[in-house]
Amino acid sequence: MQPAFLQQGDTIGIIATARFITSEQWQYAKGVIESWGLKIKLAENVFKPSFQLAGNVEERTQSFLSLWKDNDVKALLVARGGYGTVHTIDEILPFLNESKWICGYSDVTVLLNACTNKNIACIHSTMPVSFEHATAEALENLRRALFGESFFFDWNEKQIQTGI
Repeated sequence: MQPAFLQQGDTIGIIATARFITSEQWQYAKGVIESWGLKIKLAENVFKPSFQLAGNVEERTQSFLSLWKDNDVKALLVARGGYGTVHTIDEILPFLNESKWICGYSDVTVLLNACTNKNIACIHSTMPVSFEHATAEALENLRRALFGESFFFDWNEKQIQTGI
């Protein structure tokens, strides 16, 4: 299943299935996402430190599920990787029965694999904690992927055109 592409005015959820981010780390990404014309809904635990994680396993799982089940939220972008998503996957897996974009990388790969195994398209992409240090091309390609616009990769000096 391929989720619907986003449109200006849609809401994107920011979740933290692993590590938390600080409000300072969030500011740059917030500006980028808002410049794309999207509304933002933050999961309750995004800024909640529990050692290096964004809350305990139950808090991380419930925060994910609250935005996953929210019909106003059209895509989920994981705030930060690290270690911890693997602890939430067994509780999240039964609910991955609809199509909504999930974006991230690193430890989030376990969640992306779960989506792929359920035939739900997802996006391996940079995350808000890294937006400030990402290339303009990486951020633009994430935006284009979410909005269903074609984009390209320059791989070994060869351009590969991707039409969605």
